Amino acid sequence: VYAVYRGRVNNHSFHLVDIVNEFGRCGGFDAILERLQNRDKNIPVRNLRHIISPLSKCYKMYSAETATKFIPSVCELTFETLSSLTDVELRDLRKDFLERIISSVEALLRRHKSNEEIAKIVEEFQMKMALRRLKCATIERRVNGIQYIADVCSRTRRHHGHYYTVRYYTPERLMQWIEESELLQLLFGSNSHPQLMKQSVDVLKFICNEQKLSLTHLDIIWSAIQRAAAKQDDVENELETLCSVVESITFHLDQPHFDFMFDKFEALEKQTFTAHHLQLMSS
Repeated sequence: VYAVYRGRVNNHSFHLVDIVNEFGRCGGFDAILERLQNRDKNIPVRNLRHIISPLSKCYKMYSAETATKFIPSVCELTFETLSSLTDVELRDLRKDFLERIISSVEALLRRHKSNEEIAKIVEEFQMKMALRRLKCATIERRVNGIQYIADVCSRTRRHHGHYYTVRYYTPERLMQWIEESELLQLLFGSNSHPQLMKQSVDVLKFICNEQKLSLTHLDIIWSAIQRAAAKQDDVENELETLCSVVESITFHLDQPHFDFMFDKFEALEKQTFTAHHLQLMSS
Protein backbone atom coordinates (compact mmCIF):
# COMPACT_ATOMS: atom_id res chain seq x y z
CA VAL A 1 0.00 0.00 0.00
CA TYR A 2 1.48 3.31 -1.11
CA ALA A 3 -1.37 5.67 -0.26
CA VAL A 4 -4.23 5.65 2.21
CA TYR A 5 -7.61 7.37 1.93
CA ARG A 6 -8.09 9.50 5.02
CA GLY A 7 -11.48 10.97 4.25
CA ARG A 8 -12.30 14.51 3.26
CA VAL A 9 -10.03 16.00 5.89
CA ASN A 10 -7.19 16.19 3.34
CA ASN A 11 -9.41 17.16 0.39
CA HIS A 12 -8.06 14.19 -1.56
CA SER A 13 -10.31 12.00 -3.67
CA PHE A 14 -10.23 8.24 -3.12
CA HIS A 15 -9.76 8.03 -6.90
CA LEU A 16 -6.43 9.82 -6.50
CA VAL A 17 -5.46 7.37 -3.76
CA ASP A 18 -6.15 4.50 -6.18
CA ILE A 19 -4.02 6.18 -8.85
CA VAL A 20 -1.10 6.68 -6.45
CA ASN A 21 -1.29 3.05 -5.34
CA GLU A 22 -1.31 1.85 -8.94
CA PHE A 23 1.61 4.19 -9.70
CA GLY A 24 3.56 2.62 -6.84
CA ARG A 25 2.71 -0.96 -7.86
CA CYS A 26 3.97 -0.19 -11.37
CA GLY A 27 7.32 0.88 -9.92
CA GLY A 28 6.78 4.61 -10.31
CA PHE A 29 8.37 5.68 -7.02
CA ASP A 30 11.38 3.44 -7.59
CA ALA A 31 11.77 4.79 -11.14
CA ILE A 32 11.80 8.38 -9.86
CA LEU A 33 14.51 7.63 -7.30
CA GLU A 34 16.53 5.72 -9.89
CA ARG A 35 16.38 8.64 -12.31
CA LEU A 36 17.35 11.16 -9.67
CA GLN A 37 20.34 9.03 -8.69
CA ASN A 38 21.71 9.15 -12.24
CA ARG A 39 24.57 11.66 -12.25
CA ASP A 40 25.81 10.79 -15.73
CA LYS A 41 23.13 13.13 -17.00
CA ASN A 42 21.19 15.23 -14.51
CA ILE A 43 17.47 15.38 -14.95
CA PRO A 44 16.56 18.74 -16.59
CA VAL A 45 15.30 21.24 -14.02
CA ARG A 46 12.06 21.75 -15.95
CA ASN A 47 11.36 18.00 -15.71
CA LEU A 48 12.38 17.94 -12.05
CA ARG A 49 9.86 20.67 -11.32
CA HIS A 50 7.08 18.76 -13.10
CA ILE A 51 7.89 15.59 -11.13
CA ILE A 52 8.43 16.96 -7.64
CA SER A 53 5.45 19.35 -7.63
CA PRO A 54 2.63 16.77 -7.99
CA LEU A 55 4.41 14.41 -5.58
CA SER A 56 4.39 17.12 -2.92
CA LYS A 57 0.65 17.68 -3.30
CA CYS A 58 0.04 14.09 -2.20
CA TYR A 59 2.30 14.04 0.86
CA LYS A 60 -0.57 13.63 3.35
CA MET A 61 -1.98 10.52 1.66
CA TYR A 62 1.23 8.48 1.50
CA SER A 63 1.21 5.41 3.73
CA ALA A 64 3.56 5.47 6.72
CA GLU A 65 5.95 3.04 5.01
CA THR A 66 6.01 5.00 1.74
CA ALA A 67 6.50 8.31 3.54
CA THR A 68 9.34 6.88 5.64
CA LYS A 69 11.19 5.34 2.69
CA PHE A 70 10.38 7.69 -0.19
CA ILE A 71 10.16 11.24 1.16
CA PRO A 72 13.66 11.52 2.73
CA SER A 73 15.24 9.96 -0.35
CA VAL A 74 13.46 12.11 -2.91
CA CYS A 75 14.18 15.31 -0.94
CA GLU A 76 17.87 14.46 -0.54
CA LEU A 77 18.24 13.46 -4.20
CA THR A 78 16.46 16.60 -5.38
CA PHE A 79 18.91 18.78 -3.45
CA GLU A 80 21.84 16.70 -4.72
CA THR A 81 20.64 17.11 -8.29
CA LEU A 82 20.38 20.88 -7.97
CA SER A 83 23.78 21.10 -6.27
CA SER A 84 25.46 19.10 -9.03
CA LEU A 85 24.13 21.16 -11.96
CA THR A 86 26.83 22.31 -14.35
CA ASP A 87 27.10 25.95 -15.46
CA VAL A 88 25.35 24.99 -18.69
CA GLU A 89 22.52 23.27 -16.82
CA LEU A 90 22.21 26.23 -14.45
CA ARG A 91 21.17 28.41 -17.38
CA ASP A 92 17.80 26.64 -17.32
CA LEU A 93 17.34 27.09 -13.56
CA ARG A 94 14.99 30.03 -13.69
CA LYS A 95 14.04 31.73 -10.45
CA ASP A 96 10.45 30.49 -10.62
CA PHE A 97 11.59 26.91 -11.33
CA LEU A 98 13.83 26.88 -8.26
CA GLU A 99 11.14 28.42 -6.05
CA ARG A 100 8.61 25.78 -7.14
CA ILE A 101 11.06 22.92 -6.52
CA ILE A 102 12.06 24.27 -3.09
CA SER A 103 8.43 24.80 -2.02
CA SER A 104 7.62 21.25 -3.12
CA VAL A 105 10.46 19.81 -1.05
CA GLU A 106 9.31 21.92 1.89
CA ALA A 107 5.81 20.46 1.58
CA LEU A 108 7.16 16.90 1.53
CA LEU A 109 9.29 17.56 4.61
CA ARG A 110 6.18 18.56 6.58
CA ARG A 111 5.29 14.89 6.85
CA HIS A 112 8.08 14.16 9.33
CA LYS A 113 9.92 17.38 10.21
CA SER A 114 9.08 20.24 12.56
CA ASN A 115 8.80 23.79 11.26
CA GLU A 116 12.17 24.64 12.84
CA GLU A 117 13.88 21.67 11.20
CA ILE A 118 12.34 22.48 7.82
CA ALA A 119 13.43 26.11 8.07
CA LYS A 120 17.03 25.10 8.76
CA ILE A 121 17.16 22.54 5.93
CA VAL A 122 15.45 24.72 3.33
CA GLU A 123 17.06 28.07 4.12
CA GLU A 124 20.57 26.64 4.30
CA PHE A 125 20.06 24.98 0.93
CA GLN A 126 18.63 28.16 -0.60
CA MET A 127 21.71 30.10 0.51
CA LYS A 128 23.93 27.34 -0.87
CA MET A 129 22.17 27.56 -4.23
CA ALA A 130 22.31 31.36 -4.20
CA LEU A 131 26.08 31.19 -3.74
CA ARG A 132 26.33 28.52 -6.44
CA ARG A 133 24.46 30.73 -8.89
CA LEU A 134 26.56 33.75 -7.92
CA LYS A 135 29.69 31.82 -8.87
CA CYS A 136 28.44 30.49 -12.21
CA ALA A 137 29.26 31.91 -15.65
CA THR A 138 25.79 33.14 -16.66
CA ILE A 139 25.20 36.76 -15.62
CA GLU A 140 21.42 36.31 -15.32
CA ARG A 141 21.84 33.46 -12.84
CA ARG A 142 24.56 35.38 -10.97
CA VAL A 143 22.16 38.29 -10.57
CA ASN A 144 19.44 35.87 -9.37
CA GLY A 145 21.87 34.59 -6.75
CA ILE A 146 22.82 37.96 -5.30
CA GLN A 147 19.22 39.17 -5.44
CA TYR A 148 18.19 36.30 -3.20
CA ILE A 149 21.05 36.97 -0.76
CA ALA A 150 20.26 40.70 -0.72
CA ASP A 151 16.60 39.92 -0.02
CA VAL A 152 17.57 37.71 2.93
CA CYS A 153 19.82 40.50 4.24
CA SER A 154 16.99 43.01 3.91
CA ARG A 155 14.56 40.75 5.77
CA THR A 156 17.08 39.95 8.50
CA ARG A 157 18.20 43.49 9.26
CA ARG A 158 17.46 45.01 12.63
CA HIS A 159 15.18 48.03 12.42
CA HIS A 160 15.10 50.05 15.63
CA GLY A 161 15.12 46.97 17.80
CA HIS A 162 12.62 44.98 15.70
CA TYR A 163 13.41 41.99 13.52
CA TYR A 164 12.34 41.56 9.93
CA THR A 165 13.82 38.14 9.58
CA VAL A 166 13.55 34.79 7.87
CA ARG A 167 12.79 31.79 10.04
CA TYR A 168 16.26 30.30 10.52
CA TYR A 169 18.88 32.92 9.67
CA THR A 170 19.42 35.26 12.58
CA PRO A 171 21.60 38.33 12.04
CA GLU A 172 24.47 36.51 13.74
CA ARG A 173 24.12 33.41 11.56
CA LEU A 174 23.81 35.48 8.41
CA MET A 175 26.87 37.58 9.22
CA GLN A 176 28.87 34.40 9.83
CA TRP A 177 27.68 33.01 6.48
CA ILE A 178 28.73 36.21 4.68
CA GLU A 179 32.23 36.03 6.13
CA GLU A 180 32.70 32.30 5.56
CA SER A 181 31.42 32.58 1.98
CA GLU A 182 33.72 35.56 1.27
CA LEU A 183 30.71 37.28 -0.23
CA LEU A 184 32.25 40.76 -0.54
CA GLN A 185 35.26 39.33 -2.38
CA LEU A 186 32.83 37.77 -4.86
CA LEU A 187 30.81 40.97 -5.26
CA PHE A 188 33.76 43.33 -5.64
CA GLY A 189 36.51 41.06 -6.92
CA SER A 190 38.07 41.12 -10.36
CA ASN A 191 35.54 38.59 -11.70
CA SER A 192 32.50 40.55 -10.58
CA HIS A 193 30.16 42.62 -12.76
CA PRO A 194 28.48 46.03 -12.30
CA GLN A 195 25.06 44.37 -12.20
CA LEU A 196 26.18 42.35 -9.19
CA MET A 197 27.66 45.41 -7.51
CA LYS A 198 24.37 47.26 -7.87
CA GLN A 199 22.63 44.51 -5.91
CA SER A 200 25.15 44.69 -3.05
CA VAL A 201 23.62 47.69 -1.27
CA ASP A 202 21.28 45.69 0.98
CA VAL A 203 24.14 43.34 1.88
CA LEU A 204 26.35 46.28 2.89
CA LYS A 205 23.54 47.95 4.82
CA PHE A 206 22.98 44.73 6.73
CA ILE A 207 26.69 44.52 7.60
CA CYS A 208 26.67 48.17 8.70
CA ASN A 209 23.55 47.74 10.83
CA GLU A 210 25.22 44.83 12.57
CA GLN A 211 28.23 47.13 13.15
CA LYS A 212 30.44 44.58 11.42
CA LEU A 213 31.74 46.69 8.53
CA SER A 214 35.50 46.53 8.87
CA LEU A 215 38.27 48.47 7.18
CA THR A 216 39.13 45.21 5.40
CA HIS A 217 35.66 45.26 3.86
CA LEU A 218 36.14 48.85 2.75
CA ASP A 219 39.54 47.99 1.32
CA ILE A 220 37.93 45.30 -0.86
CA ILE A 221 35.53 47.91 -2.23
CA TRP A 222 38.29 50.49 -2.66
CA SER A 223 40.37 48.00 -4.65
CA ALA A 224 37.40 47.55 -6.98
CA ILE A 225 37.14 51.33 -7.37
CA GLN A 226 40.81 51.53 -8.27
CA ARG A 227 40.50 48.76 -10.86
CA ALA A 228 37.51 50.47 -12.43
CA ALA A 229 39.26 53.86 -12.48
CA ALA A 230 42.26 52.30 -14.23
CA LYS A 231 40.18 50.99 -17.11
CA GLN A 232 40.75 52.80 -20.40
CA ASP A 233 37.19 52.27 -21.57
CA ASP A 234 34.65 51.81 -18.78
CA VAL A 235 31.74 51.04 -21.09
CA GLU A 236 29.75 49.37 -18.29
CA ASN A 237 30.07 52.40 -15.98
CA GLU A 238 31.65 50.26 -13.29
CA LEU A 239 33.30 53.20 -11.53
CA GLU A 240 30.05 55.15 -11.39
CA THR A 241 28.28 52.07 -10.03
CA LEU A 242 30.87 51.51 -7.30
CA CYS A 243 30.87 55.13 -6.19
CA SER A 244 27.08 55.05 -6.10
CA VAL A 245 27.14 51.92 -3.93
CA VAL A 246 29.50 53.54 -1.40
CA GLU A 247 27.46 56.75 -1.45
CA SER A 248 24.32 54.78 -0.59
CA ILE A 249 25.83 53.53 2.69
CA THR A 250 27.55 56.74 3.87
CA PHE A 251 24.75 57.34 6.38
CA HIS A 252 25.73 54.05 8.07
CA LEU A 253 29.49 54.71 8.24
CA ASP A 254 31.42 55.67 11.36
CA GLN A 255 34.36 58.04 11.74
CA PRO A 256 37.06 55.36 11.22
CA HIS A 257 35.42 54.46 7.92
CA PHE A 258 35.47 58.09 6.75
CA ASP A 259 39.08 58.48 7.87
CA PHE A 260 40.01 55.39 5.87
CA MET A 261 38.29 56.66 2.72
CA PHE A 262 39.83 60.13 2.93
CA ASP A 263 43.28 58.62 3.47
CA LYS A 264 42.73 56.69 0.24
CA PHE A 265 41.61 59.83 -1.59
CA GLU A 266 44.64 61.77 -0.35
CA ALA A 267 46.94 59.06 -1.68
CA LEU A 268 45.52 59.36 -5.20
CA GLU A 269 47.40 61.25 -7.85
CA LYS A 270 45.47 64.32 -9.01
CA GLN A 271 45.32 63.23 -12.64
CA THR A 272 43.53 60.02 -11.63
CA PHE A 273 40.59 61.87 -10.05
CA THR A 274 37.28 61.62 -11.87
CA ALA A 275 33.93 63.31 -11.43
CA HIS A 276 32.72 60.15 -9.68
CA HIS A 277 35.54 60.39 -7.14
CA LEU A 278 34.64 64.00 -6.43
CA GLN A 279 30.95 63.18 -6.10
CA LEU A 280 31.76 60.45 -3.63
CA MET A 281 34.01 62.77 -1.60
CA SER A 282 31.27 65.38 -1.39
CA SER A 283 28.76 62.84 -0.12
